[in-house]
Amino acid sequence: MFVMDHNALNAVRKITRSEFAPILTVGVGDGEWIRALLADGYMNTTVVEPSEAAITAAQESFAEYGILVRWLCTDLLHAPLKTNRYALWLDGTLFDRLMLDEQRLEYLEFMQSRLRVEGVAILVSSCDLPTLVNNQPAWQLEFVESEISSFHLPQSATDFASRRVWVLKQQTILV
Repeated sequence: MFVMDHNALNAVRKITRSEFAPILTVGVGDGEWIRALLADGYMNTTVVEPSEAAITAAQESFAEYGILVRWLCTDLLHAPLKTNRYALWLDGTLFDRLMLDEQRLEYLEFMQSRLRVEGVAILVSSCDLPTLVNNQPAWQLEFVESEISSFHLPQSATDFASRRVWVLKQQTILV
C-alpha cells in the first residue's frame, strides 16, 4: 500500500476534480486511504473487502461517516459495481497477490470496465504491468508517468522492495 500523504492527496484531488467523484478502494487494509479520503471531504467511496471481520471493524471505525462509504463484503470480481463509473480505483495489495497472468488479466479487464473515461487506477505491484497491459491491443489503458512521483511506498516496509506504484488512465469507453 502506498502512503496517503500530502502529495498523494493533491494527486487524488487533481485526478478526481470533485469530492463527489466515485472512488473505489480495493480492501480495507489499515484504513489509511479511507481515513484520508473522508477527512479530505470525499463523499462517494466504495470499499470492496472479502473479509467480513475486516468490513465490520472498518464500519465501526468509520461509523461517524455514515453513508459516505459503501461497504461491500465480497470478492472483487463478483462485486456489484457499475460499469464506466469510477473516477479513481485504489489497490495496494490485491492485484499484487494474483499469481497467474490469467488472473491479472481478468482483474484488469474488470477494473477497466468499471473506470469512467479518464478514470485513474493506482496499483501497487511487482509484476511487469506494462507488458501485460500493452499486449492487450483492444484495451484503452495508458500509463501516466507524470503522476507516479506523487505516490510512494512506506520506507520501512521491506516486503515492498520489488514493488512499485503504477498509475493507469482509462482513455475511452469499452463497448
